[in-house]
Amino acid sequence: MTPPHRGERIGLVVNPSAAGGRSDLRDILRRLLGRMQRERLCVLDGTIEGVTAVDAGLSVESIPIPRDSVNAYAAAQHLLRAGVSGLVGVGGDGTLCDIASAVRSEASDAWLLGVGIGSANVGPLVGVRGEALDTLRFDRLREFPVHGIEAFVRETSVGLAFNDVAFATTYFGTREGRRVDLDAVAKLMGEDRVGVPSPVCGADTWIRKNGCPMLPAETSSFAQIVASPINDPQTHAGLAVSGLLCWGPYVGLHAVLAAVSTVMIRTRLTADDVAAVEPLQLMHVGFGDEDRVEVGGLQPNAVVILDGNPTCRLTSTDVVTLRVRMNALRTLRPSQAFMEQEEAE
Repeated sequence: MTPPHRGERIGLVVNPSAAGGRSDLRDILRRLLGRMQRERLCVLDGTIEGVTAVDAGLSVESIPIPRDSVNAYAAAQHLLRAGVSGLVGVGGDGTLCDIASAVRSEASDAWLLGVGIGSANVGPLVGVRGEALDTLRFDRLREFPVHGIEAFVRETSVGLAFNDVAFATTYFGTREGRRVDLDAVAKLMGEDRVGVPSPVCGADTWIRKNGCPMLPAETSSFAQIVASPINDPQTHAGLAVSGLLCWGPYVGLHAVLAAVSTVMIRTRLTADDVAAVEPLQLMHVGFGDEDRVEVGGLQPNAVVILDGNPTCRLTSTDVVTLRVRMNALRTLRPSQAFMEQEEAE
């Protein structure tokens, strides 16, 4: 796959609140813009990225927006409708997921280069992390298609996840420079407050794959369910401790769902916390693009969280259907050969 063609119009979308509105955001932007001086850059008028580009003396195409502020999804929509060929997104996994969702909703073929500066930065949409910007070269980027998992509630799509679909009560955030667990239900109500991770599974929780029951009848030993697309199966190849994932490269496994005996997604964890949940119980269900995985009977405090974005609160009678979407997005990242060369130097 080839890097972006010289002369392509590239849109820039920045989440000014990423990682709690980190104080070095403008410095990160200046470093990024310094690597994009030879690109045709498009920004939305009045945004932090637009102001920083002008302050840096760059010649950019400024696109007016109909209101004073927009989120990452709406910003990406505006730029795509202005005809950009690709997008550079700056933020965490949730921000990049929002941008990717805009690409999908606009039925666009635009690529995405994700610059990770958020609370987690672990998803496949992250092509380069903020601390590695000084080595970023657009002529060394290559295209890597990624697939995701689409979630449906009451037979209506609630979005696509590229890192994970989590059934949880909390999600990651950064407040006052610290990663914290935030209340997912409160977020959906427009409130911002710290939350306590708690189990969402109970005796009535069930999982089905293509209509066949997957979860044992006694489910009280499980606390949380998470599903992830598998974009790099070689990471787990042959490692039996990875469960089903160790077979992924050999059988074409595209996604896996895990039911776990403790809440896995939490920010505060010590060696004592790990010892307290041992032995960890884990059940895997693998699925591909022809499969339907359904989850139901969750606790009424459960929220569907897509790549760290609280999306939909569930009732005990709701059924969530998960489907793999193959090659859902074109992403850019440095080629493996270039990364190995950088490590050697």
